[in-house]
Amino acid sequence: MEESAWNSMCLEAEEEEPDPQDLEYLAIVIFCEVGADAQSDETRYMVGDVVLNRVADSRFPDTIYEVLKQKSQYGRFYWTDVVWPERASYPGNAHAVERARRIAYDLLTDAYHSKLYGNGYIFQDNRVHGKDNVWSDGVCFGR
Repeated sequence: MEESAWNSMCLEAEEEEPDPQDLEYLAIVIFCEVGADAQSDETRYMVGDVVLNRVADSRFPDTIYEVLKQKSQYGRFYWTDVVWPERASYPGNAHAVERARRIAYDLLTDAYHSKLYGNGYIFQDNRVHGKDNVWSDGVCFGR
């Protein structure tokens, strides 16, 4: 086999890195929606998977950014853009920010997903919303 063909095969076999902007947007929403370190990683994965489920659902926009910017869907993002809140810069929140980034990376590389992924769960709230509700750390996820 020629060296160029081998190099081409090796490049195709390498995992593709997620888009850095999508990674940041997903990390931001995970941090904003779940917040404190007291919440479980599973809840963080569920929040990210709801966003990804919306991207895949024809009733919603087809990018993470557009899903997050929809009016009345993800709090302040509609007005302020998808940016880290000031509290993310507080030293006490550094670990929660890092967890959000790690989980966003896992989700975008398909390293791990919650049980909600691909199962039509497109709602999350602190009250019952949608149907077939699943609760995690005081957050309700529904279809």
